[in-house]
Amino acid sequence: MLSLAGVSYAFNNDGSPRASGAFASLAFADDITAPTANRHLRIDGNNISAGDTSLLTATDTLQYGHIVDIVTHAKTHYMKGLNAGGKEYFVAFVRPEVLAQLKKDPDYQRAVITGLPREATNPFFSGAVVTVDGLVLHEHRLVYNTKGADVGSKWGAANDVDGSRISICGAQSLGMADLGAPEWAEETFQYKSSYGINVDKMFGLMKPKFYSIYDKSVEDFGCLSVDVAI
Repeated sequence: MLSLAGVSYAFNNDGSPRASGAFASLAFADDITAPTANRHLRIDGNNISAGDTSLLTATDTLQYGHIVDIVTHAKTHYMKGLNAGGKEYFVAFVRPEVLAQLKKDPDYQRAVITGLPREATNPFFSGAVVTVDGLVLHEHRLVYNTKGADVGSKWGAANDVDGSRISICGAQSLGMADLGAPEWAEETFQYKSSYGINVDKMFGLMKPKFYSIYDKSVEDFGCLSVDVAI
């Protein structure tokens, strides 16, 4: 998740400093890059604006209308979506707190209740997560947030606002380098009464960036970051 969010390995997913500095010193640690200008947004009241964590306020929580605007931004900036059944989709990785905010939004509730029959299969009654305007909401605890960061290292003008960075993923949001076949080793212990198996596999993941003829700049290819208060 840190790679998608563009956050250094010097931090954990909750924004706290990583106890071991080994991760930050890895050769590929420098490959993590912050979200590019046209792939970085923030919740701004009832609207969305250019990403800037210092401008986030505690009331900038996710609403139904934001989802419509986020998907529109992705499409008008020609992010390539995932195709399923002839339709274009994007996947949003969100913290449980962010999803809880959305479920409290009256517009979201109205859309879910009236969009499907009022029966046991309706996501409102089953607690299921829905796809909104082509955005698949995927709840994940490891989405980057600042709940573990010290006061003074959080977001907002006074660095005291807890936030989370939603990762909106389309097609090819991560590139993978496959470095050879897995290595397999087996051992026996306790007079062959216990068995151990070790599998090693080397591979790498990186957020690709390419020049966009529509934005006239180098941008994250298939990933959009959205900052929200929690």
